[in-house]
This record gives sequence, structure tokens and C-alpha cells, in this order.
Amino acid sequence: MRPILLVTDCSAGACDACHEAVELARATGAPLLAVAVAHVTYPTVGYSVVGYSTVAAMMEEVRKQRTCEALDEVEKAAGAAGLERVTLRTAGPDAAAIRGLAIESDARMIVVPARARLAQELLQDHPCPVLVVGSEQPAAAAVA
Repeated sequence: MRPILLVTDCSAGACDACHEAVELARATGAPLLAVAVAHVTYPTVGYSVVGYSTVAAMMEEVRKQRTCEALDEVEKAAGAAGLERVTLRTAGPDAAAIRGLAIESDARMIVVPARARLAQELLQDHPCPVLVVGSEQPAAAAVA
């Protein structure tokens, strides 16, 4: 059966996208394929005390920690919903990697948080339907 492909990150809407993907997988009986991406912005200044390689190594650790946290949340939500077929992976932070995974897995649908950097790119060029979950507006602005 074709999986629901969840793209998750540490953005504000990642939790909502996770719950939506888990519910879709539960309701359809489809397996859930969760992919964690982490966007780490490398500083462009401030290397006088610490070398660039040290900063890059520290930022890579932050990226790994964020992807682990995102996948842990998916695993908890999937377990709570009783999903048995869940695959967890990490991917590069670019839309091409996600598109490639969607094609490789023959994904039924891609679910992505609205605030994820990939959302707009995936909507422009996608191999299957894309569900963007959440609002791009900050919570305070959405209420006003």
C-alpha cells in the first residue's frame, strides 16, 4: 500500500502536520513514512575565537538533535494512534530529496507543515498531492 509521507521539522506547525498525517494513515490503513529535516543556519561571523570547523561540527550536532526530536514526536503520535507500519528517516533540507523519496516510495500524499521551508517548493513541483497543514501567519496575527 502507498504510504503517507510526513515531512516534519522543528517548526511551529510540525505537531499539527504530524497529527494530520497520523490520522490520515490510521483512517486509510496506509503506512506512515516520516522524514525529519532540520534547517540549521550557520553564522557568517564570529569565528575569531573558534574556528569554522568547530562551529560547523556544533551546528551539525544541533541538526542531528532536532531531527531526533522530530522523529521521537512522530513515533509517540503514531504509537498513540495504534499505527503499526511506521518508517522513520532523515533527509536533506531540500525539496529535491523529499520529491525523490516520494517517488521512490510511491507516496500517496505528502503532508508538510506550512512553516516548513520546503512547503512552497513542494507545492510548485510535486510527484503526488501535497497537504500543507497550518497557517503561515503567527498565532497572534491569525487571531486579529
